[in-house]
Amino acid sequence: MTADLVMDIGAHVGNDSAHYLSEGFRVVGVEANPDLCAKLRNRFSSEIRSGKFELVEAAIGERAGELDFWVNGKDSQWSSVIQDVGERGGSSHRIRVRAVTFSELTRSFGVPYYAKIDIEGADVYCLRNLPVAGTPKYLSVEANELEYLFLLRSAGYDSFKCIDQMSHNDRRIPRFTRLRRTMGKVERRMHQMRFPVGSSGPMSHETLGRWQTLEQVAYEWLHHHFGIQRRTHLYCRSWLDFHATTAPS
Repeated sequence: MTADLVMDIGAHVGNDSAHYLSEGFRVVGVEANPDLCAKLRNRFSSEIRSGKFELVEAAIGERAGELDFWVNGKDSQWSSVIQDVGERGGSSHRIRVRAVTFSELTRSFGVPYYAKIDIEGADVYCLRNLPVAGTPKYLSVEANELEYLFLLRSAGYDSFKCIDQMSHNDRRIPRFTRLRRTMGKVERRMHQMRFPVGSSGPMSHETLGRWQTLEQVAYEWLHHHFGIQRRTHLYCRSWLDFHATTAPS
């Protein structure tokens, strides 16, 4: 594992990468949308020159080569190699992009300390291709499917969190979800935390709350998924991320 390396898989406009860089990490950003890649090269031009930021202009696939990629015209965050996902909102166009695998990335750059995966339905391609020679100490992935937890367990992870992305899981207000969400926004403004709307937020080791077993996190996720708010602290209208580690601190 490379202790100062973070992989931002689904870098989008670079808000998450900017946070990782501010924490002193080197960042490998992976982005398939050519227009966003141009913006990333401009935003991180000095970091690219210094070697702190490296941009991989590619999508993540099950195998290396090329893939169809649907660029969403309504919201660039919805662009995806999964057609149904990329076509949300009824405005999209298809392009061909280079495809790489997660294992290929780790062979080229090393196993990162932390990997953020948010690639609109294609996240599973990363999870099925985690390196056999070693995994990131921390990993987060958009919690679209319960299957992701079991793929993480199969890769050797044994401690998990399910993070409410609207409040970043502020457990100090445990019962009132709307109040917790509002207070989370106030706190971020007071502390000038750089987590714009749509960003992945804190890295795994920065998140609040204790690490849990797979069964505990699955319980939370299932009740959120089926809208049983009284049985979960997760805000019913929030999107979620799974975080995983093999050595919780």
